Amino acid sequence: MKWFTCTLTLLICVCLLAACQNNTATSIPENSQENWTQADQAPAEDTVPEDVQKRWTQLDQAPPELAEPTVAVPDVFLGMSYDDALQAAIDANIAELVWVGKTILSPSGEKAVYSTNKNDLVHGTFSLVLLDLRDQTEQVVADTDAQSVYPLWWWDEDHLVYEVDSKYYLLDVSSREQPITLSLPGDTPYILSYDQNVFIMTTSTTNTTERSVCKITEGGTPEIVATYTPGEGRTFMAECDVSQALHLAAFKERNESDVRAIVLLDYETGRAEEIPMPEQSQNGEITLIDLCFSDEKLVAFFSDRTEEGQVWEYDLSH
Repeated sequence: MKWFTCTLTLLICVCLLAACQNNTATSIPENSQENWTQADQAPAEDTVPEDVQKRWTQLDQAPPELAEPTVAVPDVFLGMSYDDALQAAIDANIAELVWVGKTILSPSGEKAVYSTNKNDLVHGTFSLVLLDLRDQTEQVVADTDAQSVYPLWWWDEDHLVYEVDSKYYLLDVSSREQPITLSLPGDTPYILSYDQNVFIMTTSTTNTTERSVCKITEGGTPEIVATYTPGEGRTFMAECDVSQALHLAAFKERNESDVRAIVLLDYETGRAEEIPMPEQSQNGEITLIDLCFSDEKLVAFFSDRTEEGQVWEYDLSH
């Protein structure tokens, strides 16, 4: 009986072995092994081509042309010196005397407009003063009785855009005619960035899902030339910039994990493209803070583990 059991068991094992040897449906042909190559490491996800990465260059500091302009103004304004104005501001309980505030230069560089509250030493509201840099003459070009006026940008050599109480106006400084109110869509429209006759706006400061690129027509009327919404799962951050020369708008976006991205929009064709971040940003070493155009470059500001942060520029000429 034991001999019969052992013989039967041996016979079953032999049959199973033969069946496995004859089953060629799942076998791997010998020549197919040549298609395999052992990799040194796992492939990286979202690897950016080396030639694209070479468009990024780290700078020692921001380009000088991005610095806020400063101008020398006369020591006396409307017959009053700085010391006299300061004493008048103290007597009126004005918190601070701003002799020269935000300044914008005209395209030719021959004129400047700056904000100041030295024109109102009773309430301390800000006005706009036009300074001719050729002869140092000054004149007040925009002021109100109760609301401060802030300069934004020059549309051309004779026209500038300014803001009063969240409303925007186009002023002809050569004729001093009544300024044109810029009628913008939305309940509380807000202009985010600008360059000559092009600007980026949103319908409200809380709108993080839509941006519009607008142009100011010859008649002073703004018109929307492109509207852009971020990719799925993304929202806009406030920082953006626009270049009339390149007809490009740059937007800073982020996803739900706060991973940030830069998207370029050609507002004439409507084509949008995300540009790769520097490798240091992809590795989490630096975080995008701000961006702006400079000639044919996009300058990006990043935070890192230092107080200074890092400045990079991306070549757009390719």
